Amino acid sequence: MGLELVAIAASAASGLVSYVGAQRQAQAAEYSADTARDQADVNSKIAFQRRQAEAQDATFQAGVQDYNKQVTIAEFGQKELQFEDKVQELNATFANNAFSTQGSFSDLFNAKQSEFNLAANNLYSETAQKSFNYDAQADLLTNQANRSLTLGSYESKNVLYAGANRANAFENQASAARTQAIGSLMGAASQSAQLGVKYDIFG
Repeated sequence: MGLELVAIAASAASGLVSYVGAQRQAQAAEYSADTARDQADVNSKIAFQRRQAEAQDATFQAGVQDYNKQVTIAEFGQKELQFEDKVQELNATFANNAFSTQGSFSDLFNAKQSEFNLAANNLYSETAQKSFNYDAQADLLTNQANRSLTLGSYESKNVLYAGANRANAFENQASAARTQAIGSLMGAASQSAQLGVKYDIFG
């Protein structure tokens, strides 16, 4: 009868060991699932913050371009006033010397007027071109900022989604391990009972 009891005890012990081992595997898988979710949450925030920083930098640079445009317009205003003062001064000089220059006054005035017109056109054209370039750069940077924010949101969601999938996989492992644990315990109990009946332990 001693050997029979040993066999029953060994069967029960084997089932208990399998049960404990499977429960530990389940706990480890659940811990991994929690870790996967936590890590995904952290990585998701990092991904968005990185894109957010890019957007903030682009927005700042767009502001710099707009500031440069305003400076250019202000400088143009100053140059325009100086230019008009110079034109009026030279016109007054021509008027004062009109009688001494005799017939050449008209030719000199027209030549100078053409020179002023060319200089004015160059000034306006240069300012307009600079303003256009600053506007174009500002628009490009603003679009870049918006794109960075969109990418940040997209990448953040993808990281969370991937983390959730990984966590679900670990949770499935945990569920399978717990099912295995219960099966091992029930199997050991059944085998022990069968051995007890076989060796008439309960009779």
